Amino acid sequence: MMCIICAVTLSILSVIVKTGRIPFQPPPEPVAAKPAEEKGAESLAVFSDSGKTVEELIAALKAERTQYEKKTAELGAREEEVKMQEAVLNRLQTELKELQAQLDENITRMVEAEKANMRRLAEVCGKMDSASAASSLLQMEKERAAMILSLMNERQAAGILDATVAQGAKGTETVAEWTDIMRRLERDNPKAKAKKGV
Repeated sequence: MMCIICAVTLSILSVIVKTGRIPFQPPPEPVAAKPAEEKGAESLAVFSDSGKTVEELIAALKAERTQYEKKTAELGAREEEVKMQEAVLNRLQTELKELQAQLDENITRMVEAEKANMRRLAEVCGKMDSASAASSLLQMEKERAAMILSLMNERQAAGILDATVAQGAKGTETVAEWTDIMRRLERDNPKAKAKKGV
């Protein structure tokens, strides 16, 4: 008996699933057609809880999309600007390196020219008598005079230092300053030490 009841129940369920209606019930009453205005408004009310219509949602999505496209365009413009700035920066760095190389080259040439001038001046002072050379060196900056003395041979430099000391207390003070500078120049210049055999 139980099998018969199960079979009947399954049959009714299969009819319900296929037709979407319960058998042996009267069909639903036909609904009268509503005016077009009411029908359109009612059909657009999809989300009854929030009260938004499909058109409002579409408008909101379009606004968001427009804003997204605007932001994307702004980012693209900024990216282009950054690329242009990077190119300018790279070009400026290259120019700066070239200018630095030129400056280093010019400084090297100037230093070499100054050294050559100092050597010539040392030769000239070495050929002068000691008193005249001392007077000339006293008129120069102390660093420059000491550098000239350090480029002379010891005998010439000693004669000029002796003539400077002979000029009095100021001469003695100047000789002390010159010798301090000459010692510092020898200490800082290893080539000078090698020439003198130190």
